[in-house]
Amino acid sequence: MNMFKPLSVVLPLAAISVVTVNISEAIAQSTAPEIAQAETATGLFVKPKYGVNFTTGPGSGYESSYGSFYGWFPFAQNGTSQLFFTEAKAIVDTDSGNWGGNFALGYRNFAGNNILGGYVGYDVRGLEDWTSHQISLGLEALNPAWEARLNGYIPVGDRQEILSESTTTTGGTGVITDTQFVDSGTAGVSNLQLTSETITRKEKVAEESLGGFDIEGGMTLTRWQNGFLKGFLGGYLYDGDTTDTFVGFRGRLLAQVNKNVDLGVGLETDGEFGTNLIFSIGAKFGGASKDSAEPDKAELLASSLQRQSNIAIKRFTEFSEERSSETAIALNPNNGDQPWEFLLVDLAGSSDADQLKTVVESAAANQVVYAENSGVNQNGFTIPAAVKVLSSAPAQTLPVTSNFFTGDAMLPRSGVGDRPELIGDVMFSDGGGELNGFGFNNGSRITFMDIGGEVTVANNIVNNSDGDAIEGNISNGATTQINILNNQIDSPTISGMSMLIPSADGIDIEVSGNSTVNLLVDGNQINNAQNSGVELETNPDQMSPNSVLNSIITNNVINNSGGDGILFLNNSDVAMKMTIDNNVINTAGTAGNGITQTIAPVDLSGLGIMGLTTLDVTIDIGDGGGFGIGVITLSNGELDLEVTNNQITNTQDAKIGVAANPAFLYTADTINLPAVVNIMGTMVSLPPMATTVAAANIQAETSGTSTIQALISGNNLSGSGEGLKDLTLMTTDYSRGNIAVLTDTSGSVCVTASSNTFTPSPATEDFLLVENGTSTLKVDGIDLSGNAVIGGVTQTTCP
Repeated sequence: MNMFKPLSVVLPLAAISVVTVNISEAIAQSTAPEIAQAETATGLFVKPKYGVNFTTGPGSGYESSYGSFYGWFPFAQNGTSQLFFTEAKAIVDTDSGNWGGNFALGYRNFAGNNILGGYVGYDVRGLEDWTSHQISLGLEALNPAWEARLNGYIPVGDRQEILSESTTTTGGTGVITDTQFVDSGTAGVSNLQLTSETITRKEKVAEESLGGFDIEGGMTLTRWQNGFLKGFLGGYLYDGDTTDTFVGFRGRLLAQVNKNVDLGVGLETDGEFGTNLIFSIGAKFGGASKDSAEPDKAELLASSLQRQSNIAIKRFTEFSEERSSETAIALNPNNGDQPWEFLLVDLAGSSDADQLKTVVESAAANQVVYAENSGVNQNGFTIPAAVKVLSSAPAQTLPVTSNFFTGDAMLPRSGVGDRPELIGDVMFSDGGGELNGFGFNNGSRITFMDIGGEVTVANNIVNNSDGDAIEGNISNGATTQINILNNQIDSPTISGMSMLIPSADGIDIEVSGNSTVNLLVDGNQINNAQNSGVELETNPDQMSPNSVLNSIITNNVINNSGGDGILFLNNSDVAMKMTIDNNVINTAGTAGNGITQTIAPVDLSGLGIMGLTTLDVTIDIGDGGGFGIGVITLSNGELDLEVTNNQITNTQDAKIGVAANPAFLYTADTINLPAVVNIMGTMVSLPPMATTVAAANIQAETSGTSTIQALISGNNLSGSGEGLKDLTLMTTDYSRGNIAVLTDTSGSVCVTASSNTFTPSPATEDFLLVENGTSTLKVDGIDLSGNAVIGGVTQTTCP
């Protein structure tokens, strides 16, 4: 007689297909006789069980939600005390679609009131780049009123997989990571030491499987027909090769809504995966027999294993870092790669007003005087040739070379503190130099006269200077590079006691003596200049027709100029280039100063004025107010002019004025002479003839054959302003035009205009174009029919 009821065996795991075989004879032969017992009507026999389940993520050891379907199969049972079963489960990750599964062999003994059992299993989990394996085993004690179980997880095979590795190197050749001053070996002189630190950082991202165990106990909280609610509390412990041992706690509720549907909610927390709330829903079929004498016990006997289905995986990132460094003394690439030499001056708490002056005027060529902090206001000084005088207030860099670096290096402790204040003028010696990062008060200013080399004036604040805030006059035939960068200038003023119009500029550069100057004016802010914000002039002495001033005027902000915003009076016979780009000019002509070109002394000896034989006079163009940008050529040279991308608002005269040899403008009514002059203490009135003589002198000077090739593009012009006014030789009203272009005598202009934006007020046309006498004015990109045009202006394509 067969002692065990023939059952179906379901294999294999991958397909979970059901194959029914009769194994009763094999079981009868291999099972001990003492456990054999005839099947009775009241015995506990259970059937195969199938189910599907969905569990949300993340949880301890997994990130994604996953679905599973399983089969539970009893393959030997005697109905009274013992049951052997298998369980196979397939798992799919809902985010990545990766597959995994479990296969277990289990045993349950239900001879007494409780069901005692255990299992051993094999688990597999497919990941993005590898597959993890583990052996699982467990013990369980089950009762209709309570449950307890212990599960263990033992990884086998490769436990880790490297997902990515990267190496990042910072510093090293070509990068300076630190600078400091060091003793040079010469008293009072320091060198700059460069440090290049190489940091190699390695990052590895990997995954590893965790081993450990979990334990839980629970009880039935309530029951209903074909359903129940159970509660469980427990904990778990995991560790790995690179993951320290950690403990977690878990609580969950499991509700069997009816015989086929389960709902679950759980909360777990640990130091590695944090706190996670997990929900599950499942459906099941089969299991306990409907006519079982003990249905609750039969349900437990056919229950699936309660364990962590997913192999616990921990993703981790490992970092490693290696450091190395090298040092070198910074060399000066502009001085034959000799070491930079520094004279350090700490002004903190200083009471000596000559402390900085003493050090500066003792410096040798190519040395750097580095002033830190501020104390008592310092007296002015003269910078020796090729000496840099820097303060630590702005961020300071110097060009350097070394065996591992070539470029600009930041000076130690720069970019902090206040600017030292100077109460006297600063001047430069022939050979140039640099002044960077100082404040000027009490009327002091910056000047350089008759010098060659390179001059840099940067990051200074000059307020209320007595005269031009920054003034350069190069008349010695030298070639000079002048850089005026990122300075702040406010309210330069000269006394009104002068016979001429008070005329202090923010920046004033004059070139004579057949000298050559290359000028860069960039990033400055100039407020409330008594006359021009920036004023440039060549050959003011009328004796140096070959003087050259090539200029780039960019990125400056000029507010409330008494005269013009930017002015260039070019009285030279040679070719040169001027670029005026991306400047902001607000309100020019507040003082009505206009263009104040000083003419060489006019001969008045034939007028019989007591004690007065010569007199300086000034030129006014327009209404005597101020252009936003004014460019005037007075002699025979060629000028390549670009006026681009500027923003100009509210000028007394035109926003942009360009004139070649405008002799016809200078009549008696446009000459600015004082009505009364002081001659040796006696006030003498000038007769009208003096004005006539002065006008003739100016007309002679402004006659010439200069040529201007002008590009006027991308400018934004708005607000109030007029073209030109009071041109008394002509009857037409010229009080119009945001852009005024004039030619006279034999001068010529070819102007190309494009993409300018106009808001004319009160001007009625965008352009005022005036060609007078034998001059030539050609225009490209300007609608002559829509603008004010005087003379034989020609529409053409400018070269």
